[in-house]
Amino acid sequence: MKRSNSILTYLTIALLLLAVAIRGGASFDWLFSSDEPVYTLTDIQKLHPSASTYKTQADGSTIIFDSNNKIIGNALISDELDAHHQGYAGDVPLLIGFNKNDNSIISTLLLSNNETGEFLHHVEDTKLLESWNGQKIDTCLLHHKLDAISGATKTSNAIMELLNLHGRFFRDIKTKIIS
Repeated sequence: MKRSNSILTYLTIALLLLAVAIRGGASFDWLFSSDEPVYTLTDIQKLHPSASTYKTQADGSTIIFDSNNKIIGNALISDELDAHHQGYAGDVPLLIGFNKNDNSIISTLLLSNNETGEFLHHVEDTKLLESWNGQKIDTCLLHHKLDAISGATKTSNAIMELLNLHGRFFRDIKTKIIS
């Protein structure tokens, strides 16, 4: 009887520690296969509705094609760049679409993640992801400073850090990916 109480106590403690770790934003990525893509053609079509296919380049950038196999735009995707920033509940992956004619940001899309609806609601309400639309990435890097969103500080900081990381990457390779 004493031994079963001891096992039950240890099990209870282990479950409580697991619950605290999950609530604290612990990442258990090692439990899941990393081969699953975080994005699909449907996500890319949210940026470029006429997209029919895309190709990820060796440098991590993505070229987007229409049904006639003409380049209609470019994108940078966090997972392809191995760029990871933690929000409150894990990685906050981004997909940033660029206009092929003037290198401006078409849209920024938050991909599948583990953030709670409460935090994402703060991000959506403040239109954080839309704040860079129409701007050239160089301009965003030099002039666009935003305060973290109250109520979603860790998530919004992760999004802004990823945008800056993507921006530096784009600036460094834009002559290769923009025709």
